[in-house]
Amino acid sequence: MLNISIASHECMVLKCCLCQTYQVKQVTKVFKLLLAGKLCGEKQSIIKVSQLFGRSSGVDCRHHVQKLNASELTKAPECRFENAQRLYHLAKNDRNNQG
Repeated sequence: MLNISIASHECMVLKCCLCQTYQVKQVTKVFKLLLAGKLCGEKQSIIKVSQLFGRSSGVDCRHHVQKLNASELTKAPECRFENAQRLYHLAKNDRNNQG
């Protein structure tokens, strides 16, 4: 019998400082201190990221991120509206700066 074990990569759960969404980042040996938000594209350093919520396997982190982002949707509509406005203006300014 052949035993094959699949190594699970360690990941961490982060919260974007701009759009306030949670995301998974894989931990690597050569760790980049700069990452872009998955939704907003905002470049931010790991140090600037609002909060580190934990480290675990990729599967566990993705499941946790889904639950955290779903719980954010139940927040007051005003908070969601403010975040949407912030993302809209960021994208608009980005388009204006490009062309």
